[in-house]
Amino acid sequence: MILFLTLIYIAILVILIKTKLVPLNTFTKTSPLLFSLLLMLGIFVPMQFTAPSGPVVVGKHVVQIVPLVAGQVTEVAVEAYTPIKKGDLLFRIDDRPYKAAVAAVEAQLFLAKRRLDQSTELQQQRAGSIYEVEAAETQVKSLEAQLDGAQFNLDNTEVFAPTDGHVTSVALREGSMVVALPLAQALAFVDDSNAILVAQIHQINLRHVAPGQEVEIVLKTRPGEIFKATVEHVVTDLATGQMAPGGVLPVPGEILPAPFFVRIVLDDPEVSSSLETGAAGVAAIYTGEFEVSYMIRRVMMRMDAWLAYIVPV
Repeated sequence: MILFLTLIYIAILVILIKTKLVPLNTFTKTSPLLFSLLLMLGIFVPMQFTAPSGPVVVGKHVVQIVPLVAGQVTEVAVEAYTPIKKGDLLFRIDDRPYKAAVAAVEAQLFLAKRRLDQSTELQQQRAGSIYEVEAAETQVKSLEAQLDGAQFNLDNTEVFAPTDGHVTSVALREGSMVVALPLAQALAFVDDSNAILVAQIHQINLRHVAPGQEVEIVLKTRPGEIFKATVEHVVTDLATGQMAPGGVLPVPGEILPAPFFVRIVLDDPEVSSSLETGAAGVAAIYTGEFEVSYMIRRVMMRMDAWLAYIVPV
């Protein structure tokens, strides 16, 4: 950008010299160098920490869909990359064993309640003991708890979408066996209700960045577009500074000033939900300091937006 502005200055200077509005002397010959130096020290260096810029990536929460019960899949109700609403059916597990378990417990509970009624009646007539009543009450409560568990298992033979989103490649098929184990995911569900945008800003340029500040974003997947956003918070904790407990002394190593992350929220929720997971680009944060440099930064962002048509990185 400095070179571009310097070339414009030189072009204007040549025109002024040709028209003899400006004399050709030592000062005019060296003025492009002075102009570049003034741009560097007066605008571009302060701009790095009053309107810092850095790479940004779009992330989304991915929910690992693991059924709470095991069984054979009888229906897969979704297709890959098809929009899904919260509460839509994802897949169904054969519920016959779980219906049978509910029916069995219900039958036992029916009998236990009748036994409780009989024990209570006998105890009131002094023909039975309070112990028999308490034992019958305990049996009823135990079976009611078992019925809740059996009904819970039956209800979870149908697996629903936790939020708006989509599933990635669907390898699940009717007849597949699924199990209730954390490491045996049936589907990967991408939450489209909210995108997480994170920008990397070097530590030296982070001094004025704070929540609520204006942000402009350019993404490679959306060339020619500028997205308005806001700083949500600054993630000022990095793994390089984490002190984990251990039985050895610290090992000396080179310390490098790694960039911090700034979490950003797009102003338009509809745009946020439509962004591609992993889309990359550039973000510029306008901190409210030294606003004279903002025009240069905004021009640079728009240049990046149009260059996204032809520059892959």
